[in-house]
Amino acid sequence: MLPHEFLLAIMRNEVEGEKPTFEQRLDAAKAAAPYYAPKLSAVDAQHTGKDGGPIVTRVELVALTGDDESDD
Repeated sequence: MLPHEFLLAIMRNEVEGEKPTFEQRLDAAKAAAPYYAPKLSAVDAQHTGKDGGPIVTRVELVALTGDDESDD
């Protein structure tokens, strides 16, 4: 039996012999959790454009009618 299988057996109250308490079952569940759901690590997001500047320096809104003056 692998360690995580043993912890799951305690959690599920499937251990022969002594009956684990609720606290022991809860501790076994906490100990088994990393085998199934590893902790996510924090990521420092870097949102920069060319040369470390902002991605967008200016946003222009164009009417939905399609009247874009830059097409002149």
